[in-house]
Amino acid sequence: MREAASVLLDSLDGTLRRAVTFELDDERARSDWAFTPRQRPGLGMASLDMTQVEAVHELIDAGTAAAGHLRIVRIIGLELVLARMEHDDVGRDPLKYSLSIFGDPRDAAWAWRFEGHHVSLNVTVAADRVAATPSFLGANPASHREAGHLVRPLAREEDLGRALVNSLDPGSLARAVFSDEAPPEILTSNRPFLEADAPMGIPVIDTGPEARELMGRLLEIWAVRLPDTVARAELDRLDGPDGRELHFAWAGRIEPGTGQYYRVTGPRLLLEYDNTQDRANHIHTVWRDPEGDFGRDLLREHLARHHADPAPN
Repeated sequence: MREAASVLLDSLDGTLRRAVTFELDDERARSDWAFTPRQRPGLGMASLDMTQVEAVHELIDAGTAAAGHLRIVRIIGLELVLARMEHDDVGRDPLKYSLSIFGDPRDAAWAWRFEGHHVSLNVTVAADRVAATPSFLGANPASHREAGHLVRPLAREEDLGRALVNSLDPGSLARAVFSDEAPPEILTSNRPFLEADAPMGIPVIDTGPEARELMGRLLEIWAVRLPDTVARAELDRLDGPDGRELHFAWAGRIEPGTGQYYRVTGPRLLLEYDNTQDRANHIHTVWRDPEGDFGRDLLREHLARHHADPAPN
């Protein structure tokens, strides 16, 4: 990530470099994230030449698993589908994505955000540690045919979530479902701060072996939006004692094509999935860490370790 960001910065003239760079301690700018169409701060992709666009994608590739990068490219490509559906070539544009770099990637601590409609990647680096939340991916349409092929960028999140709830026995299902109607949006929206709320739904440890196996597969699919080393560490943590505290909650009907919502919560984990809009063909998903979004915990630790005032003589 450092190399890709440095290559990009070195290729920019003064105006573009000023557009992309922000102070690392600018909390307001760092937490101002969104997944809906809007005018975004940072450096727009339309301002870059092909070599610079490639450098941005090198950064995305380094900041996600390989399958995660491919998923992001497919989501961005859906803007062209929406442009045809809505007859809007101006509002729906795959170049309306922007990059912001916070701090200097040559320093020990820095961060970056790549964002546009249905994509918000927020990655923080502190020495050799990485935080990668909030991580939002959406898809509209969630399912459509293109040149005879079915395109579903978030298919596994959808299918495995439904398979998991279908695997529950009646008693477990009653504990997991908190509403017969799915909410119209992920419940946390784009709030900059989250409180660690009481868990909803059923403890995964109380479900049967099939549901627990499906939960492991579901977490692996979600984790591809994180850098490989971060994903592996998160999955190892959730496979250990922290996994005993995982909860799964569902709202809405279970049949395909109906409004559905689920969430997975655990120590320092919140996953939300919502598919209700546009006749349940419009998915929003987010991975969050109530304690460590935007790398807040990593940066506090880094500052305490490396920038604390020296003790008086």
